[in-house]
Amino acid sequence: MSGIISMIENNEKNKKETVATTIRMTEEVASQIEGLVDYLETSKNEVMVNLLKTGLEQAYQYIDDMDSDPLEIDTDGTRYFLLNTNKGNNIADHVRMIDEERIEAFCSPWKDEIKKIKKDDIVFMYANGEGIIAYGKATGIVKNGYRYDDPKQDASCYQYLNDFKKIAKPIKASEIYKILGKKIPFLKTLFPLKQGEKLLKTIKK
Repeated sequence: MSGIISMIENNEKNKKETVATTIRMTEEVASQIEGLVDYLETSKNEVMVNLLKTGLEQAYQYIDDMDSDPLEIDTDGTRYFLLNTNKGNNIADHVRMIDEERIEAFCSPWKDEIKKIKKDDIVFMYANGEGIIAYGKATGIVKNGYRYDDPKQDASCYQYLNDFKKIAKPIKASEIYKILGKKIPFLKTLFPLKQGEKLLKTIKK
C-alpha cells in the first residue's frame, strides 16, 4: 500500500501527457478499486494507473528472469537478436535509436545486455505496439553514454548498426510467432533468436 501511495504522490509532482483507453472488469474488482479510492482520497484514474504500473513492473521482472535461448550461430553462420526499444518507457530514447541508427539500453543490468552483441550480429529492433520496425548489423563496438547526453541522467551502453534499414510495414508480434513457431518474450531488453534467418528472409521479400 505504501508503494502505491508513494507512486501517486510522485505522479502528482511529475505529470506527463496521457492517452485515453478503456478497460472492463468484474463488479468485485471495481468495488475493490472504489474502496482504494475512498481510502487514499484520490481519483479512480490515479489508483488504476498505479495498480497497472505495479503489475507491469512485476511482469517485466518476471520476463527478464526468464531463460533465453542459448547464444547460437544460426544455419547461415550469423547470430540474431531482438532488441526492445522500450518505447513505452521513454519515447525519446526510441526515436533517438532510430534516428541515429543505434541500439541502446539504460541502467544496470539492462545496459550490459548490449555487450553481448558482437560484430556482424544482426539485431532486429522491436517497438511495443508496432512490431519489428528496423534492423541492422552490429559494429561490435560498445560505447558508454547517458540519456540525453547528460551525465546526471541514466547511464547507457550503445552500439551503432551498419546496413541499417527501416521497415515500411512493421513485422507484428503475431507474425513473428508464426515465422519462428514459438512465442517470444518481447518485453525483455534483448533476446537471442534461433532461426532469425527466417525473419530476415521474410523482411527482405
